[in-house]
Amino acid sequence: MADTKTKIVVEHGYAHELISEGNKFLKGTKPILYINVKNKGATQRFIEIPCIWLSRKIDGDQIFYPTKIDDPNKYPIKLESGAVFKHELNLNDFESQIGCHLKNCDHVRFVVSDTMGSEYRSKKFKVKEIRAQIDVAKNVDKNHEH
Repeated sequence: MADTKTKIVVEHGYAHELISEGNKFLKGTKPILYINVKNKGATQRFIEIPCIWLSRKIDGDQIFYPTKIDDPNKYPIKLESGAVFKHELNLNDFESQIGCHLKNCDHVRFVVSDTMGSEYRSKKFKVKEIRAQIDVAKNVDKNHEH
C-alpha cells in the first residue's frame, strides 16, 4: 500500500553570521541562504543533497548542487517523522559561482528529492532578494570599520 501521508516541506530563509570580539562586532559578516527540509509525514524518509533550480540556464544547465568542502553530511540523509534538516549556503559563494550569471528578475528555488523518487520544492524567490542580503552584510561590515 502506498504511503499517502508523506509530506516533506522545503522552505528557505536568510541569516547573517556575525563575528564578535568582546562586546563589538568585527568585519567579516557572512550572508547565508538556508534551506529547511521538514518531514511532516508519518514515516521516515531519506533525502538526497538539496539542489538549486534556476529560471535561467547557465552553460546549458538549470540545476546546480551547492557543495561545501567541509560538509559533514553523508547523503542520503535519514529524516525521521517530525525531523528538520537544515543546509546553509554562503551567499557570497553563490553570487561568485552562480548569481553572477543571473539577472535580478531571475527566480531560484530549492529542490529536494527522496530516495523514493519524489521531488519537493521551496517557493520561488528572486535573485534580487539574495543580492539584498549580500548588501545588508556589506553595510554591517562598513558600519563596523574603524
